Amino acid sequence: MQPPQAPQRSRLGIFYLLVLVWLVVLGRDLLEYNRGVDELAYSDFLSAVLDGRVAEATLSSSRIEGRFKPTAGAKGPSGKSPPKYFSTVRVED
Repeated sequence: MQPPQAPQRSRLGIFYLLVLVWLVVLGRDLLEYNRGVDELAYSDFLSAVLDGRVAEATLSSSRIEGRFKPTAGAKGPSGKSPPKYFSTVRVED
């Protein structure tokens, strides 16, 4: 009489679950990379705000993410300037 096969199937299921989680994390990172996010120093972010180059910003407890205003020179395939995104660490000042 052979032992039941359930333990081997659960190990295989856990393996597939880990691979799926890894693929989701990798996909998220690739999407963010393709989105063109610039990592800024906080001082550069403040300069951009004071210069009026920031179109929108979202603040979380530890990060500031947002989009720059379009520049006049860069044109994408649609004839518009492609959006340029930024991210920085939030500093309490």
